[in-house]
Amino acid sequence: MHDPFRPLSARQFEPRPFERRPADRLSLSPFTPKGQARLVAGDLTEACHLAVEEQLGRLWGLIDRNGHFQLDPGPRLASPEDLIGINAPAQWAGLAVAFPATRTDYSVRPPRSDAILVGYATDRAGRSTTLMMEPSGQLLPASTADPVGHVPDVCRRALGLSTEPEPTSPAVIAITTWILDVIERSIDTSPNDVEWSELAALHPLADLVPDCDPSGLAAATRSDIELSSWESTRSTALALGRGLGYFSHEDLLWLDGPSLGRFILRGTMSPAEALWLANSELGPDVAALLAACVPDELMLH
Repeated sequence: MHDPFRPLSARQFEPRPFERRPADRLSLSPFTPKGQARLVAGDLTEACHLAVEEQLGRLWGLIDRNGHFQLDPGPRLASPEDLIGINAPAQWAGLAVAFPATRTDYSVRPPRSDAILVGYATDRAGRSTTLMMEPSGQLLPASTADPVGHVPDVCRRALGLSTEPEPTSPAVIAITTWILDVIERSIDTSPNDVEWSELAALHPLADLVPDCDPSGLAAATRSDIELSSWESTRSTALALGRGLGYFSHEDLLWLDGPSLGRFILRGTMSPAEALWLANSELGPDVAALLAACVPDELMLH
């Protein structure tokens, strides 16, 4: 199995790290400003709506009051990542957040992006609701599928709930980093002078394929996909007492495997994008050899 740590520290990985406030940045002591009435919602949907209407970028605790939710304002959040490491108080039956976001319509050319407001609320039973709204207040249709992404992830983890599975394998990072390593090693070399054996030797699973045959490297990678998972990557880092990428050891204790994977993948170039770059920089022949080493499963990321 490939080393799950090297790719995350490679210069070419180019993660898009988020800025985090100091560890003591957030106080979870519920408060209500003097003279302000408590907000009460009949259900999660109404709680979500109130979170969007009242104040963007604030965490709201939901306290069960005889079947209704009382919204207690918590700390301000610059981004969903500010929730990493936060554990909701036991008296909170759930929580709600709202943030500005961007919706992109790819059905038009060129694609059009519009500012929207997004609210999300969930409870300790795992029930959740999502609301999308234009700045004018016009509600937008939301998917009926279970939401997956950074906001649901951090909200669920703050309540101690597991997150939805992440289907993309950690092998994506290792293979993308290998392709970028090849480009860096060969960018100043004429395509006619590129030695495949030298490039293949950089592959994280090269030791398992002595002849460095592309189909053999693809098969070894496919086996690695079946063995690796984000939870095993997280567990290995914890067992070694270390962080992973721009996540500290404490962050890894708080995150679960799927949520960790989604945050890391957010800053990762896909194998397809890396191959496009290889074709541009090294020519189609070298790019074709590299592509032959990448299983189809990883090309979908």
